[in-house]
Amino acid sequence: MYRAARSADELAEGAVRGGDELAEDAVRSVDNFVPTSGSQLVANPYKITTILGRWAGDMEHIKPSMLPEDINVGTALGEVAENKGGFNFLNVPDHLYDPDTFFELYNKPWLEGAINRGDDIILATKPTNPLQLMDEFGSLKGMFAEEVQYLVQQNYKPVNLSASEWNTIKSWF
Repeated sequence: MYRAARSADELAEGAVRGGDELAEDAVRSVDNFVPTSGSQLVANPYKITTILGRWAGDMEHIKPSMLPEDINVGTALGEVAENKGGFNFLNVPDHLYDPDTFFELYNKPWLEGAINRGDDIILATKPTNPLQLMDEFGSLKGMFAEEVQYLVQQNYKPVNLSASEWNTIKSWF
């Protein structure tokens, strides 16, 4: 995992050193795990990169690579309000989990912050059919499904989806 530049001055200093050092200073990535989406988890050095996905199979393996400043960016539970060049990973203590209120209290405000900041959003879990997100009656299956639905409602396309993939996912809701 690379350390991200934390300021324009630090980024410029890396540029003066040039070449490989710039890449090491400017770009953070999760190199020890490839999520089920197949997408590389590489932070945009000029923005915050928010990662969404199912816990089992993806997020549980990504979490150990996160730094403290990557957790809950811009929320009361986070350590920082901005994390340009880094990641944004939602991590709420289990004792706060209530399935009836969790999305509204934690996921939605966290996602609103990501959208309002203009974060790049990467889906670690890329849904390929509607039954991965909802049952045959249209009820959503978990928090990740609610997050994807919220992105659709806001028409905020994840950066690792093609326009065609995004349009297909939007058609499910």
